[in-house]
Amino acid sequence: WSWASSNARIPQVSNVVVAVSAPVPHALIEVTVSDGDVRYGSTVVHEGPIDSRILRVGNVHVPLSATSMAQVEERRAAECVVTVSDGGGTVLARVRRSVEIQPRDLWLWVGDPRRGGATGAAQVSGTRELSRSLLAPFVRPNHREVALVAREAADQLETATGDSSFCAFQIPDVAEAERRVDSSVDAIYRALVARKISYSEPPPGWDYGCEGQRIRDHGDVARGGLGTCMDTTVLMAAVIEQVGLFPVLVLVPGHIFIGYWRRNPHSGLRGAEWYPDVPVVFDESTISTLVEGGFLGLIETTTFTVGKETPPGRARVSAREALRAAVEDSDATLIDVVAARRAGVAPLPAVTQRADGVT
Repeated sequence: WSWASSNARIPQVSNVVVAVSAPVPHALIEVTVSDGDVRYGSTVVHEGPIDSRILRVGNVHVPLSATSMAQVEERRAAECVVTVSDGGGTVLARVRRSVEIQPRDLWLWVGDPRRGGATGAAQVSGTRELSRSLLAPFVRPNHREVALVAREAADQLETATGDSSFCAFQIPDVAEAERRVDSSVDAIYRALVARKISYSEPPPGWDYGCEGQRIRDHGDVARGGLGTCMDTTVLMAAVIEQVGLFPVLVLVPGHIFIGYWRRNPHSGLRGAEWYPDVPVVFDESTISTLVEGGFLGLIETTTFTVGKETPPGRARVSAREALRAAVEDSDATLIDVVAARRAGVAPLPAVTQRADGVT
């Protein structure tokens, strides 16, 4: 069970079936997941009479506690328990199943083992699409450190243009609005250069090598910390989203970098005609059209790390070259963060610690 999928309201239990020999006037069916005294989550799936011999409840979503999940730094064994009791508290039946709670910082690219239902991110069809869209929760625009980077980016924007406002989509002229979006992204890039982030391989995750990747917290990276291409990309995406622009995560073989919409995809009553409006785009011709048509901007993120500090213009060229090669090999993916949000994939809560050690 993963925090990201639970936060996106993906059902973890596909079906609960209760068979009774006689009607039960009042029954309470509860699903809990816990490890000893630590309760990760629970939900009541039925409360009331069971009139027929068989009661079926499908697609059960158990919200995982942020307080509990914030403490999960390694994979943990837990137990999912389905309990049926009567109105007086007497347990009529109980079923136990072993489950695994995944680390709070793990993105599972192999997909969620259970999907389905018609709510939340289950609108995203297919295991591959769903697993890609579940990278969006790791973009946390309301993280405290992200807001500080955004403020520093505003100063960079004022230095470059004489105006610190992130107001591109309020500009009526399309060409001028696109230039303002590009200038805003350049300012964010320069603010991250000033943060002196060092490139690093991923955090230890030897038991997840074929399943996913751990993603460092925005604060740990932004405060002059370490970052992979993944860490730096989700951080920059969070800042882009924080200032009211629309980030896109661009996956190519063995690498990831930033894309962003240069025009407002939600302009007009029905939205922009060019806008795919789906959380995940695999089609290479669509991706090429978006880039060549000037709708999708691109910029590399590892180039703002210490020792590289490449200017934004060169970082854009690097990103375009990487995407072009991936498109030619039919191996490129766009993850539209805002489209994922609209499908129910919310940001994960930011995890911070106070000076007194309280998480």
